[in-house]
Amino acid sequence: MAPNSPAARAGIRPGDLLIAINNVPVTSQVQVTRRLWHAGLWNQVRYKLARNGREFETPIVTAPAEKPASIENYGRFVGLLYLFIGLFIFVRRWNAPRAVHFYVFCLVSFILYSFQYSGKLDAFDYEVYWASIVARMLAPALLCTSLWFSRNAPKPAFARFPS
Repeated sequence: MAPNSPAARAGIRPGDLLIAINNVPVTSQVQVTRRLWHAGLWNQVRYKLARNGREFETPIVTAPAEKPASIENYGRFVGLLYLFIGLFIFVRRWNAPRAVHFYVFCLVSFILYSFQYSGKLDAFDYEVYWASIVARMLAPALLCTSLWFSRNAPKPAFARFPS
């Protein structure tokens, strides 16, 4: 059990046996997962537990599981790398025909890797969630068109007609 988790704050200890959630008996991990899924995040549920042969109930507010910071930091690093590469190309070659397209691809990748919704589902969380969905939908298309543009780019005049 994670320290400072909702279960730890409710006084649940390792070895406690979960009998029911909101007075609905549970006998397997799948049933526990379903009950918590139906309850939703940030809602209160009542756990009926058994400890040393005695049954008791305790309220718990459901919360999303903590993500390891290393995964989030890796995503932020990759996102910033995309952003810096896109900015570098855009600043150095702003008048190139495909520089804006490549910059938009890098910006979408930055959003995709850098921002993650927290699960609180407030107004900002909805914006981050939907921006992430849009970025996931646009990233493959932007990458494919960037590759297509780079392969089908017109050759400079000196490369077409060698002297």
